[in-house]
Amino acid sequence: MKYLSSWLLALLLPASLNAQEITVFKRGTTDNPWVPSSAITQHAAYAGYLAAGFGYEWRDTWALDLLYGYTPPELAGEAVHSWTLKSLAYLFSVGSRDTLRLRPYMGLSVNYSPDSELFLTVPDQYPPGYYPASAVRPAVVGGLEFRVQSQLALAFEFAVLDSELAYLKDSHNFDPEYMGSSGLSVRWLL
Repeated sequence: MKYLSSWLLALLLPASLNAQEITVFKRGTTDNPWVPSSAITQHAAYAGYLAAGFGYEWRDTWALDLLYGYTPPELAGEAVHSWTLKSLAYLFSVGSRDTLRLRPYMGLSVNYSPDSELFLTVPDQYPPGYYPASAVRPAVVGGLEFRVQSQLALAFEFAVLDSELAYLKDSHNFDPEYMGSSGLSVRWLL
């Protein structure tokens, strides 16, 4: 018994001396996981004519953004409000973290519009499953972000809706003039 307790103490003592806190989510100056790491504005790319929101970033490899978008009636025929949730994966980075950095990314977004002309469940006059929900649209996004001194990031983004991917599959023809939406975003890092 004496040897067993000495052996356990010898195993546990070095482990406790070398133990350190491991943080899964990298945060800025705060440890609160609810505080966003960035404020975002975006133009187009299916987020709205002008969209604003906030984002979270983890380990410089993954981001999650929530945006509220608005398109005025002069452009859409009626005022369009939308919510966009985007999940982005940064593929790699070129440059220095402290000065200038270029980062391509890919991701998925889900766009929701509470417009009265759109629906989440199929209207009663159609059989269940006849149409997919039109108020919620998933999209594939890709972009290129240019980050300046961990304070500001400018990005060019291109998004393609699920319905456009179905068209691409059927037509075997990709025409960016009629398919997809490009946009610009500015991310202020907090």
